[in-house]
Amino acid sequence: MSYPFAAGKIRVLEKRLLDANEIERMADAPDAGAAFKVLSDTDIADNLTDVRMEEYGKALDSDLVQTKKFLGTLALEPNLLRLLYLKYDFHNIKLLFKIKYGKQDMKDKASPLGNEKFEELSKLILENAEEVAVSPALVEVVNELKKEIKKNPRPSFIDRVSDTRYFEELKKIAKKLKNQFIADYIKWQIDIVNLRTLLRIKRMGKDNDYLKINLIDGGRIPADELVLQYGTDNEKFIEFLKEYFPPSQEKYIEDYIKHPDLWRLERDLENLELNYIKKAKYITYGPELVLAYHYAKENTTKNIRLIMTGKLNEVSGEEIKERVREIY
Repeated sequence: MSYPFAAGKIRVLEKRLLDANEIERMADAPDAGAAFKVLSDTDIADNLTDVRMEEYGKALDSDLVQTKKFLGTLALEPNLLRLLYLKYDFHNIKLLFKIKYGKQDMKDKASPLGNEKFEELSKLILENAEEVAVSPALVEVVNELKKEIKKNPRPSFIDRVSDTRYFEELKKIAKKLKNQFIADYIKWQIDIVNLRTLLRIKRMGKDNDYLKINLIDGGRIPADELVLQYGTDNEKFIEFLKEYFPPSQEKYIEDYIKHPDLWRLERDLENLELNYIKKAKYITYGPELVLAYHYAKENTTKNIRLIMTGKLNEVSGEEIKERVREIY
């Protein structure tokens, strides 16, 4: 593999990512149609052919598939690509278990971005097939999940046990990659998932025991410490978190305490994650750049969906700009 070659390709493509000016143009556009036209000036333009404004989601999906194909041409470490797209495998796994026990046809929500083909995962979960074209590691995970979920097939339990296994698998892959940036990134992800879980459970009025079973081990912030801090007041909780976040990022935590809106929480936690990813800009070449570019493309897609949804629902430009995520 040649990370210098990949870095050269990625540095060129980074310049075409949706920038702050284009986000502002979309948000300030008089209507959804005008906002959609702005995309003609971005790297998504080649996926807009024959796509109507109302179908903008198809263009975004096609762009993410195109990005995956591009990364596949770079002769990268296979485990790196597996790590990048594992979350889509687990999205499909959760979806299939919910189809199996919920008796609802939701196959239209399947993602084409996983490492494994949805049809093969479907055979494994819905038909209990033994001969499937799925990686042995994931077959083992699915078979273990089958035993757990059979005892408690509620959607919330399916999500919880699947998310736990997802991060376990991520950590295994990161260990094989032997890259500290990626290992730390996964810890950041676990911290953010745990913070989101804690704050939501607090809003629900649930107790420490409920929190404990919903937290994931392996983050920078020990899960046990979060449980201990659960009952403290907001001021003490902020001081506790400051031990784990640099001063430049403390504003996100304080902002949610002052304005406990779920949309603000989602935005700020994703901005926290992005701030870590931005460190890759100072790395000459390596798997860090690939991870960062992949993240930047997904972040761009989220922002476009958010803006277009807002425009179609006649949300003001100022409110849309308040809700968009920071850019890479």
